[in-house]
Parts: sequence; structure tokens; C-alpha cells
Amino acid sequence: MNKRVDNKRAASGLANINYAPRVFGCVLMCFMLITLFKDELTFPLVTAMVFNCFIWPQLAYLHAKFTPYKKKSEHLNQKIDAALYGLWVAVVGFHVLVTFGFFLVTSINSLLSGGFRSLFVNVAILLVMSLVGGYVVGFEYNDDSSISTTIIVLSCIYFYSVTVGVFNRLNSSKLNHQRLEIKAQKAELEEINQHILRLNQVSSQIMNTRDLAQITDTLKRAMQDVITFDQFWLFNEQENRLVVNYASGTAINNEVMEKIQTVEIPSTTNDSIVSKAFNNHTIFFARNLSRKYHRYLTPTDIRLLSKNKIKGCLVVPLVIQNKCLGVLVIANTKLPLILTKRKREFLARYIKYFTTVLDNILSFDALQQAKQKAEQAAKIKNDFLANMSHEIRTPINGIQGILQILHSSLGDEYSKDLVNKASYSAKTLLTIINDILDFSKIEANQILIDKVPFSISEVTESIENDLSLMAKQKKLSFIIDKSNSFQDGWIGDPVRIRQVLLNLASNSVKFTESGGVTLRIDCKSSEGQNHLIIEVIDTGIGMSNEITSKIFDRFVQADSSTTRKYGGTGLGLAISLNLVDLMAGSIEVKSEEHKGTAIKVVLPLDLSKSDKTTKSITNNAIPKLDGCHILIAEDNEINQVVIRTMLEPTNAETEFVGNGKLAVEAIRNKPFDLVLMDIQMPEMDGIEAFLKIREFDDKTPIIAFTANVLTSDIEEYAEIGFTNCIGKPVDMNLLYDMLDNATKTHNVNDK
Repeated sequence: MNKRVDNKRAASGLANINYAPRVFGCVLMCFMLITLFKDELTFPLVTAMVFNCFIWPQLAYLHAKFTPYKKKSEHLNQKIDAALYGLWVAVVGFHVLVTFGFFLVTSINSLLSGGFRSLFVNVAILLVMSLVGGYVVGFEYNDDSSISTTIIVLSCIYFYSVTVGVFNRLNSSKLNHQRLEIKAQKAELEEINQHILRLNQVSSQIMNTRDLAQITDTLKRAMQDVITFDQFWLFNEQENRLVVNYASGTAINNEVMEKIQTVEIPSTTNDSIVSKAFNNHTIFFARNLSRKYHRYLTPTDIRLLSKNKIKGCLVVPLVIQNKCLGVLVIANTKLPLILTKRKREFLARYIKYFTTVLDNILSFDALQQAKQKAEQAAKIKNDFLANMSHEIRTPINGIQGILQILHSSLGDEYSKDLVNKASYSAKTLLTIINDILDFSKIEANQILIDKVPFSISEVTESIENDLSLMAKQKKLSFIIDKSNSFQDGWIGDPVRIRQVLLNLASNSVKFTESGGVTLRIDCKSSEGQNHLIIEVIDTGIGMSNEITSKIFDRFVQADSSTTRKYGGTGLGLAISLNLVDLMAGSIEVKSEEHKGTAIKVVLPLDLSKSDKTTKSITNNAIPKLDGCHILIAEDNEINQVVIRTMLEPTNAETEFVGNGKLAVEAIRNKPFDLVLMDIQMPEMDGIEAFLKIREFDDKTPIIAFTANVLTSDIEEYAEIGFTNCIGKPVDMNLLYDMLDNATKTHNVNDK
């Protein structure tokens, strides 16, 4: 592209160069012809003279200027010039001086515009056309050799030669000037390319680092290729103060440099050119800090610049998106700071790039700090919830355990009914605690969905067992309706599915005063995927469309009167929606005020090919543990009473200790068949006690007996090596089943 433009300019220049000599030469030729034909001028001769001397130069110029191949066009014009001169040689009768003049003009023009090749071609054209013209007009020789004619012809030839020399001299100077300009432009482009290359090198050097000192040092060295300076300071804002975050200098000793790095400038006022640059986004440049600049300097500036022997300085705010990230000070202690327009442009590129990099670093650091704060806040919240869970579950364990013991010992139905109500209240409190913990785990993305074979029939039957008492008390029906196409045996997470259905069904029972609740189970296959469909239908109070659209939001209930009348946290449905989303399912709600609600859950699950499914614990048989020695490490006295009472029917021999340290000593001094180990205990916790026991005893089964029931806790206990884990409050049937399995697995009764 550039080469094409240069050729265009060269060709246009050639037309301009030849235009003036051609016009002047034609005027002289006209004057010379008039002198020769002063006595015999005819109309054809005058017409030919007007065309050749006045019209042809304009046509030749336009032809060379506005045709696609301008250089070739001008060379063609010269050939036409030679042809016209050849014709005039014949017309003037081969006059010796005139013929010599035409040959001289043709030779000069050809040599200047096209070289020797053009000279030979054009002279040949002139000879041929003179012969052709002589053949047409006759070979009549004109021997007019008068002194006046000779003087005029020679004068015209002389003046034409001088004119060509003058114009070529002028054009040669112009061309030389253009060449110098082009050379300067090339040097400028080369300098720009070098700095762009340098900027690319700097970019690649700092691409893989976020070290501000290293990045600043790299850019400082790059800037020193543009401008001579020996001081480079970077100010950043810290607690409303501008502080030197990076300082580098070669002409100032370490003591002075340390003083510079301790300088603090208020960023909220304009007490310094640095703070002015920071607040007003203005640049300050002093080539030489002479006294005329002192009116701009404050005492802080004088202490920072003048006393440090700074001769020239440049103060630049690092601004991006109308926000100042800091202030850059470039200074020289030996010489004035020389900053040309070109150097300003180069420095502006480096400073703009540095500002972008600095913004990325500060943004990344801010994100990291925000992330750390969020993670720290989440950890604090999780730790708090875990501790609160432990502290609340411990007394509930005592309440629930005593109620279970009372229920098995009471004979009259009235007393059992009272115990059942108290037990239900304790379970309700535990449900609220579980909801809060589950919601916290969902927010922290800590819930994992298992995929194991299970029976949905067993899940719904366990829900019916849990809610049947509440339904009977409210005189409601609770029906499980299975469609004719239903088939059992699925692969999924039975615990989470049960949690979702229990939340939905318990809400239906809670908000229904008459009629009943139906769990409808169905399944279907769509696009090669099986779906388990469960509908919870009630005849309760129902909801408006406005409430239906918000019912799955956390902490949302129908209105304040609903909360007062029915209670609850407003988390159950939000947790259910999140769990269904984790299982890639969907929930659909249809409700009408005072007529009831229907909630449909669709879960994409695979059918189980195995007959093995999770079984609910229905074995209420008390295991016979005669002769089995069990150590219980528990620091809460009420829980000790509860577990002792629960274990009495098993005939096991029990021994209690109040902390982990006593548990280690007890096992070291006496063999036990089984250990129930609380986790949070004084002096030594359960995990530390377990690890110390395993140093000398790797066979005795140890079950974690704890109120820490988060999934992460249970996984930690399994990873450490605990035989099993039972949570508080203790379900007596679950405890019996776990003890039975542990004793059979480790052959305790055979010892």
C-alpha cells in the first residue's frame, strides 16, 4: 500500500516538474516560429502554433495527472513532444539552428525524465517524424541565416536551457527536502516500533507476576529508555494518607531514601502537588525546579523535592475510569528533566499501561480480601451453628432419651399420650435446628447427593409413621396412594428425598384443619429417562397466587398470623426446593385459598436393577449383651443417666468416664468390648482420645457418640477410623441396632 502511494506521488511529481518547462519552452518556440514566418503566416500555421504552444501543454499535464499510470503517461507525452518537434523541423525547412534547438530540447527533457534509453527513443522519433513531415510538406531547405534570426533562435535555446536548469534545481531541492522528511518519518516510525516492541516485552515480562515491586521496577527501566531520570516514586492511598509504596533512586543515599519512604501526605487536602494530582487528576511538570516554580510548592513539597536535590520532576495521577489509583513521581537529581512531545507520547503509553496493570492488581487483591473475609465469615457462621447445634442437641438428648424410657415403662394410655406429645415437641425443636443447619450447608454448597438403591415405599411408610400421631390428633386422614403403573426400586438419595417429602407432608398436616392429606406416588418414562413423581395433596387453608409465587423463598410464610398460629422457621420449603434442584428435579405448586394445596415433585431417577434397597430400622428387639463390657465417655450427667437406662435391658456391663483422658486411662488399665465416645469433652476431646487409644489398641470398636452431626463431621469420624457414629438425641431403636451390629461384627459375645 505504501509503495503504491509513493509511486503515485512520484508520477504526479514528474508531471509537475515537466509542466513549467514545457509551457515556457512552447512560448519560446512560438516566439521563434513567429520570427521565422513573420512574412508568411497562414491560418493553418497559426492554428498549429496555438495548438502546440498553448493547448498541448495543458492536455499533456492533465493526461499525466489524471490517468491510472501517471509515469508512463508522462513518458508518452515526451514522445508526443518529440513527434511534434520532428514535424516542426520539416515545417521550418530544416533550419539548422531551429533543428538543433529541437534536438537539444528533446535530449534535455529525455535525459532528465527518463535517462539514456528515453533519449535514444525520443531522438529517433524526432528524426522519423521530421522525415515524414518533409515527405508531406516537401524537403525545402530554409537557409535564413540573418543575424537577427540567429540571435533570436539562439536566445530562445539559451533561455529554455536556463529555464530547465532553474526549474530542475528547484524541483531537486524540493525532492531532497521530501526525502529528508521521509527519512525523518521513517526514523520516527522506527522509534515508535522500538517502543511498541519494548512495551510488548514489558507486557510479557510482567504477565505471570502480581508482585507490584517487580512490575514497577520493570516499567521504570522501560521508561528510562525514553527519558533520563534517576528517581521513581509511587504513592498509594492508605487510610486517607498518600504513602510511598515503591521508591527507587540512584542519586540519593539510603538514609534519604528511607526518609522518602516514611513521607505521608493527607489525601483529603491539597497540601502538596502530589495530593493535588491525586484529588484533581492534574499533571505537574517542572523541567527545572527554579524559583519560579516555588509558588506552586508547599512546605511538604519543598521538604520532599528541594531538600532532596531534585532538579526536575513529573507528577502524574494514575487515573482509570475517573478513579485515581495513586500518583507517580518521576524526578532527576543531576540534570533538568527534558520532556519532548514525542517523549510525552511514549511516556503516556507506559503510564496508561502501568495504570491498567495496577488496577488489575488492586482489583485482584480486593477480590482476594473480600473472598477471605467471606470465607472467614462463613467459617465463623458454620462454627457457630455447629457449636449451637451441639449445645442444643445435648439437652434435647436428655429430654428425648428420658421420654423414650418413660414411654416404654408406662402402662396407661393417657400417660403414654402425654409422653408422645412431649416427644413430638422435642422432635419439632430438633427439626427446626436441622432446618437451620441444612440451609447453612446449602448456602455453603456442602450438601452432596448420594446415589444408592432404595425403596420409595419404605420412605413414604416411615413418613406416615412420623406424621400419623399428629394427623390422628387433628382427626385427619393420611393416605398413601400408589398408581397402577407404579414400580418400586430406585437409585438416589433416600435421606434427602425423605427430607423433602417429610417437609411437604408435615406442612400439609400442619395447615390442614379438616379432611386429610394424600401422598400420591407414580412414575413415568420420557426420552429414555425414568421419573419418580410424588404429589402431596391436602384440603388445608390453601394460598393466594401472590403467596404461591413466594412460598419457596427463605423465611417466607403466608402472613404474620400464620407464623403465630402454626409456628415454623419458613426454611423447610426453601430447603426442599434447593434439595430438589440438587437432584435435577422440579416442584410444581397448585393452590387455592380455603380449598387446599397440591405440590408435585418430579425427580429424574434410574430404576434399581438390584433387589437390595435401604431398609428402615424396624427392629425394636433389645440385643442381649450379657458379659459385654461397654465404656461410655460422656461429660453430661443427664446423658449418662439416659444412656445407662437405655442399656440396662441389654444386660451389658457399663462404665462411665467424664472426659477423654479418663477414657484412655480406663482402656489402658482394663479391656472393654465396646466404647461409646463423646466428641466434645473437657481436658481431652473424643478425637484425641481415640487417636491415643489406637496407639496401643487397634481392635476395640469405638463408636462416636456425639451431637456434632454435620455431614463433614461424620465423614471426618469415618476417615479417622471410628467404627460408627450415632448422633444425639439418641434414637433408642437405632442405638440397639448399632450395638447389635457392632457386637456381631467384632464377635463380642464369643469372647
